[in-house]
Amino acid sequence: MTPEEFQSIYPQVLAWIRQTLADHAKKAQTVASRGFARLPLYFSGELLASTKFVALERLPMPPISALGLSRFAQFERGDFDGITYLDMFFLKRHGVADERLHFHELIHVIQWRLLGPASFLARIC
Repeated sequence: MTPEEFQSIYPQVLAWIRQTLADHAKKAQTVASRGFARLPLYFSGELLASTKFVALERLPMPPISALGLSRFAQFERGDFDGITYLDMFFLKRHGVADERLHFHELIHVIQWRLLGPASFLARIC
């Protein structure tokens, strides 16, 4: 993706992310609420208490191809077990008890925080 393409879609993708998080906020649970035994060995209590997740049948994927970048259509149809946006991640229902999956998505939460939304998204696009 060229820098110009990224700049043209970034505001819409970030707006979609923020709306998606707001739409699912009432269903979200903290990672700490799961009581995993090993996660506190690697992550702070503050991170586990502030990071939330939502279990769904199908993960919400940003409509990047609808914004004119059709080469992302395959990504949008991806069959992932989890996806992270800012400080919330979404899991397929079968992954709710999978501590390794929570670990993986928590790494992405940290990346979002350290890089910021624009830099994080630019790196994956």
